Amino acid sequence: MENTFEDEEDKNNQNPESQTPVIESDTEIPVELNGFPVPENVEKPATILDRIREKLQIPDRLTLNRKRLALIAVASSMLFTSACSKVGANLEDPFASNKPKVEEVNRTDAKSLSETESEKASLEKIWERAIKYWPHTRLEDGKQYLMEQAEKYSNMYPQYSKELLLAVFTSVSMTESNGGIYLDSNVGGDPNMSAKGWFQVIPYWHLNDFNLLNGKNYTTEDLLNDDGKSIEVGVWALMRYAPNNDLADCLKIFKSGTDISSFGQWSDDGIWWNRVSYSVEKLLGKDALGMGYTDYTLETGVYPADNFLQVPEHIGNVYVGE
Repeated sequence: MENTFEDEEDKNNQNPESQTPVIESDTEIPVELNGFPVPENVEKPATILDRIREKLQIPDRLTLNRKRLALIAVASSMLFTSACSKVGANLEDPFASNKPKVEEVNRTDAKSLSETESEKASLEKIWERAIKYWPHTRLEDGKQYLMEQAEKYSNMYPQYSKELLLAVFTSVSMTESNGGIYLDSNVGGDPNMSAKGWFQVIPYWHLNDFNLLNGKNYTTEDLLNDDGKSIEVGVWALMRYAPNNDLADCLKIFKSGTDISSFGQWSDDGIWWNRVSYSVEKLLGKDALGMGYTDYTLETGVYPADNFLQVPEHIGNVYVGE
């Protein structure tokens, strides 16, 4: 059966989607596409992508670009206004004073001990811990002198709190002489060249320098029999390097005997460092100097730093049980 023109037209009328839009030449009706008119005399039928955008209400690229330009203009205006508002303001001049700011020697957060500890560790609190951790020592005999030295050097170097210095001095004395127990390491050699006292200083070097620079006349016997003088000389031997070095570096020079670069030349430097670091952390509840641990050597071999805390025997006399 033949389909007539009228039949085809009837089918198109019944199915509007199949109809092709007719553009009247004498009537100008602008075609709207996402709110923007299509230029005249240009036929631009909607594509599938256009229909999806319209359905999901997705703006076209032109709209997005216009919005971006508007946002950039607003942001630039705000930035310019903010910058201009600071012109002539009383801003702090970091170079106004020639006096350098003394930084707290706390390598973990560069703040004072009292500001960073959740539980403020007073001198007495630290001392209570020391006696509790290491009861079989002579720390009680040295308490007055260790505290006096902490007070003295904290006043000389305000960047170090008394609490920090007390913890360091106590830790070094524990590592060196087990808290005043082993004062004389001489086994028959030259007494002036063997370590003595609470801090195991060498009389020929440390004691002679101390007397010369401080106008004193302390003797080797004082290092063995006078706790006050022994601790005074020992702390001085450590803190004499403080004007040009931070406290952690002072510890290295004190142990090596010459300078920072020579630290590690002695086989016991590593284990010494780890024991002092361990003790300071136990007394303060934190690694206040950022010392950490290092590889170390014992008679049984060389061990990595992370092995130290795993073996109580390596922690030695400063070990604190559970």
